[in-house]
Amino acid sequence: MAKCPCRFGVETFDGSLPSIILNPYSLTKIANIIFIDAPVGTGFSYANTSQGQASSDIKSAKDIFTFLGKGYIIGNGLTDPNIDFNARIPYVHRMALISDEYFELAKISCAGKYYNRDPNNVQCAYALQRIQKCLSHIKQVHILEPCENGASKLRDFGWDQTFSKDNSIDHLVLPTAEQECGNQDYTIPENWANDPIVQEALYIRKGTIARWEMCNSGITYEQNVESALDYHKILIKKGYHVLVFNGDHDMAAPYMGPLKWIRVLNVTIDDNWRPWLVNSQVAGYTEKYKKNDFDLTFVTVKGAGHSASKNKPEECLAMFHRWFSRRPL
Repeated sequence: MAKCPCRFGVETFDGSLPSIILNPYSLTKIANIIFIDAPVGTGFSYANTSQGQASSDIKSAKDIFTFLGKGYIIGNGLTDPNIDFNARIPYVHRMALISDEYFELAKISCAGKYYNRDPNNVQCAYALQRIQKCLSHIKQVHILEPCENGASKLRDFGWDQTFSKDNSIDHLVLPTAEQECGNQDYTIPENWANDPIVQEALYIRKGTIARWEMCNSGITYEQNVESALDYHKILIKKGYHVLVFNGDHDMAAPYMGPLKWIRVLNVTIDDNWRPWLVNSQVAGYTEKYKKNDFDLTFVTVKGAGHSASKNKPEECLAMFHRWFSRRPL
């Protein structure tokens, strides 16, 4: 809702149907927006057959390809888990959430490979367990926000594959779901979207979905693309304009991941790392890359977490406006 003309009245929410108030930083002020429930099964989308219900990375991408113009935006995204997820350990060290000793122990024991690590490497497992204890009460989607009461659910963070359901550390890069902070941000939109009056106003067909969920982990979906880097390389040849932005306090998708995979694209720096300003204040940092007609602008949003436009709406509106206008940040 942070990108929409209206937002929920969080301050007055009492557990019933939330109020709707105007959003002064809506992206609709600078662009027309189409929201798509994808893949099928998310939001209010549905299929009439089991065959239609099944989806995958490739099928979903093909389904929405016609909506792609001559540019695209990636916000706190997942491009290559071996890079993005692996960046979490260096990130938490850089943000002073773990000690130099713990980081060096993990770096040496795991040989810098924290995601998809060697399951037989006992020293690496021990090092990651120590890090896990340090992060068990840090909210991964925004490290500065307080932990909320109650155990989290796997769907709270969207990337279920990064959490181990049996509390093992085979995929340990962050705390297991049972130890993680709760996320009450989903309560308000779920209350609103599941209200019968709201669904009637939206012309939702009765019986098509059991319950609207912010992150529906129960859909039939195959993750059959390990890395999207090859697709970026294809789009480089087509001369696309790209914006990649990350909240610098997001531990789920740390900004260090994109900085690493951007280098793999073999692009050159066109505008060196520098601060970008809003109201004469530093709103984050940016660097621009170029290769022939292709250009990529990387941006950090200072003080923002995984939902950057919600945490820093005015700054994000300025960022989008400048990028859409093809002006430097």
